[in-house]
Amino acid sequence: MAELKRVFSYKRWLLLILCILVNLCLFAYKNIPLSKNDISERTLKSQEEYISGYNGYVTAIINKAEELQKFSIFAEEGTFAYSNIIKTSEDFERISNVNVSVDESRAVSAFTEYHYSFYIAFVFMLGIIYELFRYRDNGMWAINCSTAKGREYIAVSSIFAIIIGGFISVVSMAVTTFILALLIYGGAGDIGNAIQNIKQFSKFTYPVSKIEYVIILIIISSIVIIMLGLIIWSVFVAFRQRNNALLCLGLFIGVEIILYRNISIQSRYNVFHFINIINLLQINDMIRTYINWGFRYYVFSAASVTLFVTTITTVLLMCMAYYRCIIMKPYGKRTIIDKITGKINEAYQHVLKKMPQICKELHKLIFSGYGLWLIVTVIFVTCYFSRNNVMHYNDAQIVMDKMYIEHGGYDSSYIRSYVEEKQEAVREMKNKLDELKAQESMKETYPEWESEYMHAYGEYQYVLKEAAACLEYSQKLANADNIYSVYGRKAWIISDRNYEQLIGESARLREFIIFIVSIIVVVIITVENIMLEQKTGMEYILNSSAYGRKKRWLRKYLAMVIFTGCFTLITCIIQFMIIKSLYGMPYINAPVLSLSFIYEKIGKGIYKINIFKNLLINLNIRQYIFIHYAKWIVISYVVMNVSILVSALWMHKRK
Repeated sequence: MAELKRVFSYKRWLLLILCILVNLCLFAYKNIPLSKNDISERTLKSQEEYISGYNGYVTAIINKAEELQKFSIFAEEGTFAYSNIIKTSEDFERISNVNVSVDESRAVSAFTEYHYSFYIAFVFMLGIIYELFRYRDNGMWAINCSTAKGREYIAVSSIFAIIIGGFISVVSMAVTTFILALLIYGGAGDIGNAIQNIKQFSKFTYPVSKIEYVIILIIISSIVIIMLGLIIWSVFVAFRQRNNALLCLGLFIGVEIILYRNISIQSRYNVFHFINIINLLQINDMIRTYINWGFRYYVFSAASVTLFVTTITTVLLMCMAYYRCIIMKPYGKRTIIDKITGKINEAYQHVLKKMPQICKELHKLIFSGYGLWLIVTVIFVTCYFSRNNVMHYNDAQIVMDKMYIEHGGYDSSYIRSYVEEKQEAVREMKNKLDELKAQESMKETYPEWESEYMHAYGEYQYVLKEAAACLEYSQKLANADNIYSVYGRKAWIISDRNYEQLIGESARLREFIIFIVSIIVVVIITVENIMLEQKTGMEYILNSSAYGRKKRWLRKYLAMVIFTGCFTLITCIIQFMIIKSLYGMPYINAPVLSLSFIYEKIGKGIYKINIFKNLLINLNIRQYIFIHYAKWIVISYVVMNVSILVSALWMHKRK
């Protein structure tokens, strides 16, 4: 019980809440933009065709299986081909009478297609396992080994911790994700309908409702994550150093990713695709894929074989690990790897000893706790949100952006003459139509009048369409004229679309999610660093040393200032570089008022105040981006200082 309390401390629960929030943010970021789009006619028609032909499709599979039995190659009993045909017919017979209909299935579809819940739960499980083996690094291994049944207690409590952690993490993330999916897409009233209403489940051969499938998926996923956790725990038991086990695990997962991506489900080597850690984490794809394996009379689905093999592997490795955990002594013969890592660590400590105290404080910030892992997590989240949901522009927008690059910028004469030319063409064709209509009203028509009128009307519609395509240019030119006449500032004619993705409305959700995750990490690392010496018992020693009390806190504060600033700046730079690589940043030295969404801010919010209004008028885009990111750094510093103050007050209260 004490070991479980240590592993599942309040920090672990806070980390779980953080993981749930990150997971929900990922799901929201991926699906909220999609939910705003109505279902296209093409998609709706495809869904209706699928529903109308579903029962016929199932019947055709059953009939095809019966027809294949007439061929001699498939009719021989005792062969896999014959047994597979029989099983296929029996499987699809189960769903031959399923009632399918067009309903709101986007929530269930989005939930089942979203795998990051299980990825994050798996990473959370890795954190639990890593924490379970802390006793091997802090000197407690020898004490546990020497106590009565200490080794058995550690092994049993570790197994229970993995089971509890796996179940709670998967269920909490999956349930919250499913609720969010229903809130985004709706369709709660249709979750009792058949799962086969979703086209991707056409070959799922069990007659269950959507809510039943979701429950089954969550239960199986929980079991899979627990089994993977126990397998990984067995790997950690085999190593004396948990970091070596982590490195070995990373290499194994890398190989598994390569096998999963390069071996298709139709390959003769598809066993390495299915019995694969990535496939187990994408459990929904595995369950709904209809592939049978077997020999002679025995035929099983690939999913059931995969789960069976994983279960047997888990039981065997868990028993072996339990036995090794009992007989393994804290001290053993040093291997070559231990000697090499020891030499590297010795050299590193020698270099660190000569570093200034501020560098040592930075080292403690990043490497003494979970700092490094949290930093890697934020970088991953930043890269993911910046690269995903890429905006794809239509042909007209691409043509306009090309026009901006080739003929826009400081000199707007070409675009201005181009717009005037199109507007003049509209006026000419309208005058011609008016003349023809006047002839008709005065009954002065002639034999060719009707064909001439139809031709003129067609030309008018064509030039009108071309002029409508220039509406964005016209608005840009009008804004530029207004800016020059009111503020005396020459605006450039440039596209808003690329900068909209960086600092506009389209960037708000991405920036909010990344910033919230970054702020949480800053708070965790700050609080952990403030309380580090008190936890390790070094506070009294440091306070009793010369200048240890005042200078230590000053160095610690300066280290946190440097870390927070650099950390927030790095996340901003990553966002900027990725968005720039995706969309480009032409005319970055143009006045920021050249962007329509910035120009509309004048006279609103803080830009009602003259000092901010004048600042906005005189900024270029590069300077505005710098100030935009500087704002996030300032807010990060405010949060950091609040965290320090709260931690200091709490420590003082404990004393």
